[in-house]
Parts: sequence; C-alpha cells; structure tokens
Amino acid sequence: MSLNEGQKRASLPKEDEVSDIGNVSARRRSAIFANLITTCVALAMMSTAMNTTLAPLVGDLGVSVALGQWVTSGYALALAVVMPLTAYLVTRFSSRSLYLFAVGSYALASLCCAAAPSFALLMAGRVAQACMNGVIANLTQVSILSLFGPGSRGKAMGWFGLSQGAAVVAGPVLGGFLADAFGWRAVFFGVALICAASFSAAQLTLVNLLPVRNRPFDVVSFILSVLAFGGLSLGLGSVVSSGLSPLVLGALLVGAGGTGLFAARQLASAEPFLDVRLLGMPVFSLATGCSAALYACSMASSAVLPLQVQMGLGQSAAWAGLVVLPGAVVLALVNPLSGSAFDRFGIRPLCLGGGLCVLAANLATCIPGVQGSLMLLTAVNMVRCLGFGLLQMPLVTWANSCLGQAELPHASALLTALRNVAGAVGVAVGASLFQLAGGSAAFAVMAGLSLLLFLPVAVRSAKAG
Repeated sequence: MSLNEGQKRASLPKEDEVSDIGNVSARRRSAIFANLITTCVALAMMSTAMNTTLAPLVGDLGVSVALGQWVTSGYALALAVVMPLTAYLVTRFSSRSLYLFAVGSYALASLCCAAAPSFALLMAGRVAQACMNGVIANLTQVSILSLFGPGSRGKAMGWFGLSQGAAVVAGPVLGGFLADAFGWRAVFFGVALICAASFSAAQLTLVNLLPVRNRPFDVVSFILSVLAFGGLSLGLGSVVSSGLSPLVLGALLVGAGGTGLFAARQLASAEPFLDVRLLGMPVFSLATGCSAALYACSMASSAVLPLQVQMGLGQSAAWAGLVVLPGAVVLALVNPLSGSAFDRFGIRPLCLGGGLCVLAANLATCIPGVQGSLMLLTAVNMVRCLGFGLLQMPLVTWANSCLGQAELPHASALLTALRNVAGAVGVAVGASLFQLAGGSAAFAVMAGLSLLLFLPVAVRSAKAG
C-alpha cells in the first residue's frame, strides 16, 4: 500500500465495525426479513391492542379513564421523543447487538407491564416499550432499505407496509379477545412471547447490516430534541381535549423554541445528532413533505370519521369501527401492489392515482348525503384508504432513494419524527374543525391538504426514483 493510499484511508471516518451485508445470501436475507417483519407485527399489534383493553385495565388498577388513556397517549409521546435519538444509536452501535438489545428489552418491559401491581409501574413499562419500539422501527426500516437493491426496495417496503397495516387492523380484535378470555395482562404476556421467539431466531440469522462509527454523544442536542419533539407532540396532542390552556400553550412554546435551537445546533455541527441538512436535498424534502401531508390526512380522517358516525349519525362505537374496518383492510392489502408498482413505474403515477383517490374521497365526504349514510361513508373511506396505500410506503422508499447508506438512519428518524408531528397536527385540526363547524369543514380542509400529494407530478425537476 502506497503512502498516499495510507493517508487517504487514515482520513476516512473510523468504523468500529463494518457491515456484513455483502456476504448475506438470498436465503439468509429472506430469513432476516421475516424476523424483522415478525417483530414489527407484534409491536404494531401491541400499539393498537390497548385500545380495546382500556376499560378492564382501568377497572382492575382503580384509575380513571382520563388517567388510564395515558397508556396509549403516553406511549405515543415517548415514541415521538425517542425517534431523533435512534439516528445516533443506529450509527453508533452494531445493528445485530442493538436489535437484540431492543427486542430483549421490549420483551422484559412487556413482562413488567403484565405483572405491574400499580398504574405507575405499568406506565414505566409502557415508556420502556415505546423507546425500544422507536429503535426497532428505525433499525428495521434502514435494514430493509439496505438489504434490498433499488429494483426491489419498493416491493420489500410494500410487504412491510402490509404487515404493519394488518397488525393495526388485527390488534384491537386480538386485544379484545385476549382481555375477555384471560384478562388484559394476557396481551402483554402474548407480545413478550413473540419477542422472545424473535430474539432467539435473530441469534441464528441476523448479521451486522450497517457500518458503525465511534462518535460522541451530544447531550445538548438530545435535550433539545426532547424539548422540541416532546413539546410539540404533547401540545398538539392535547389541544383538542384541553383547548389552548396554559399547559398546552407552554408545551407548544417549549416545542417551537426547542425546534429552532435544535435545528440551529444541527446545522452548525460537523457531526449532527440528527442531520436536518437532508431537508436541503430536493427529492428527500419533497418526499418528506408529501409523506407528512399524507399522514396528517390519514390521522385526521381516522379521528373525524368515527366522530361523524357517532356524533353526526348517533351510532355506537361498534358501528364506527365497522365503518373504518374495510378501509383499513384495503390499506393493508394494497401496500405490496404499490411497492411493486413503484419499482416498475416510479413515484409519479402513484402520486397521481393516490392523490386523486384521497382528494376525491375527501371532497365526497363533504357532501351532506354522503355524511348521512353509513354505507356511503364506508365506501368513500375505502377509496380514501386506497389512496393512502398507493402512497404510504412508496413515498418513504422514494425519500431514501437519493441517499447513501450512511444517511439512511438519519433520514428514517427525521422522516418519522416529522410525520408524527404532522399526524398530531392532523388530529388536532380535524377534531377541532369538526367540533366548531362540522364534518364538511374538516374534510374540506383535508381535501385542500391532499392537493400537496400532486407535487411530485407537478414539479418537473423531481426524479421518479
């Protein structure tokens, strides 16, 4: 090796451990993919299963419903706070060790929740679950994008989307069955068993998929990220139930101030905690903006549609669930098809078709005749969910198509964090508009927001991936 070559190598960032992805056979790749999907299905089911176990849980622990709902809202808040941290963890620790630690810790946290004698200990377990879920979600997404080449990433992400969608649909049903048959604690025991099985399988199949670097931990950036994403998520998530109370305004001010300081520190850092400079890349910023708009529409409709069924039509919560269920099934099933379509045709046809579906469904829901019919509401929501499915995973895949492997952990964490904030905005605005002006006004605003989904079609400079 020449002196120049040695100097060049010495100037490169030092890696603690290199990736083994180049030695992964097709058979092992399939086994790793199956293991990652199994774990994520269990975690997604756990996140929605609690919706149907809240009543027996609060009765058993002797707390109010208002306090008990923090089992789900506190979980979402902790997940939002931990996402920026996952970019550091995924690039600092080997993917195999980090995955095993996160899955094992999630299983232990689930057992703690199952055996919790008090609500405080249950919440501690739920916060631990949320933190590990954030790590697993980012690591899984980056691993899938690294495992599969550009010609098959869309299909792989589509199957990932199908598993997530199916788990979200099945979670409340399975949670209700287990709670009725064995008690609410059985839900936590069940997910702990699945995680234990995934942990054992990962010991045999998983390799280090991503290179890691020995980089320092930026404590100040971490604190600012907690203030930024925690404040925004808490404030936006509470504005509907609490209004613009001093607590909500304080959380929003802390979130806004923390966001500004956090962004400024990242832009000035040679090794940012979360690389917000990725938003300066046209394709990534456009895809992230469209994904955020889509998620805001999705979360807003998931909040407003049940309100329309129950408050507008005077139907029960069970009927609201039946109206939403067919759309959720469509959303889950269309993901693999949209992923394959992305690999073949790129993002523009999907934005055109998906955007038209979402726009038409939101406009149709503004019509009083549609709002007054359970059957029409169900049919229109299926069209809306078809549009969501055509765009959901392809936008994520497209956002990462212009990036190198070292940038993927930051991109995944950044996109997920911004999408979560957009979802909180969607719920707050949608529910507030419904309360103030009715369902027509809420869906009219969603129709306007859905116009952003056509941006990749309108911007000629945007690459189709």
